[in-house]
Amino acid sequence: MNAITNNSVTIPRVIKYESHQDYLNRRPITSSSTMPATEQATKVPSATSDKADISERAQELAKDIATMPPGAVAAAKNVGSAAATVVDGATKSVAVPLKSEGVKEQALPKKASSAQAQEKAPPMVNRPGIFFISGWQFGKLSSSDAGGLKEMSKYINGAEHFSWTEKSKIMEEIKKRPTERPIIMVGHSLGGDLAVEIANELNNMENGFRKVNLLVTLDSVGLNNDIIPQNVEKNLNFIGDKDFLYNDGPNIARDIEFTNVINELRQEGHTDLDDSPDIQFKIYKTIGEVVASSTSKIFDNEKMA
Repeated sequence: MNAITNNSVTIPRVIKYESHQDYLNRRPITSSSTMPATEQATKVPSATSDKADISERAQELAKDIATMPPGAVAAAKNVGSAAATVVDGATKSVAVPLKSEGVKEQALPKKASSAQAQEKAPPMVNRPGIFFISGWQFGKLSSSDAGGLKEMSKYINGAEHFSWTEKSKIMEEIKKRPTERPIIMVGHSLGGDLAVEIANELNNMENGFRKVNLLVTLDSVGLNNDIIPQNVEKNLNFIGDKDFLYNDGPNIARDIEFTNVINELRQEGHTDLDDSPDIQFKIYKTIGEVVASSTSKIFDNEKMA
């Protein structure tokens, strides 16, 4: 709609259209460059206009490239290729935090691998555990180091000798033995008392009710050590003919279905029992039978496997 200006008053000019089509035909066309920014932003172009627009820009770009020197075209291609390679590598890489000066790194706690755990575990000793335990080496409580159990242990293959004060070392050595290997303990005086104590300690869930194949006690000295636990398969108990200190008497099996207890009354005195050739013979013979039996069972199991 046009306007007529008369002095200071603007009078709008009225244009009459015969029809709606007449209005469309006579309507002034406003170019996109003169449209407000908001109207251009909200105007959605059609698919046909988009294609035409892109085609025109492509033609203009082709003309620009044609006027460029050959060296510039090759350089542009190289830059585009290098940029694509960098972007592709960046998306595939793992972000690594950069070190900042003045900031102390905090080491994350590491879980011990299975190999490290195995290194910390004590190495297994794949042979029978045969332990001789002497009592107090003083006066009349036990025999001297010149003979007794220490001397006897030298003539039995794989046997080890300990004092009655070395309980933790004996327990450590027992735990190194595989369960299929026999455990044999021979204790005199206070050493016999410790052997019974260790057998009781092995008889629980924590230690897997570890079996003691043979327990030999020679005149044990102590309190409450005359009941032999069910994890002991056989107990040879040699008792002196004369009473000596505490609990110097026969042993009793807690369960006769699992434990065979043999009490033998001897004429030797307390300090002479471990030096008696007769007693040493019986100990040596019984140890050989136990080791041979367990070895035979291991051999049979390996054949079946």
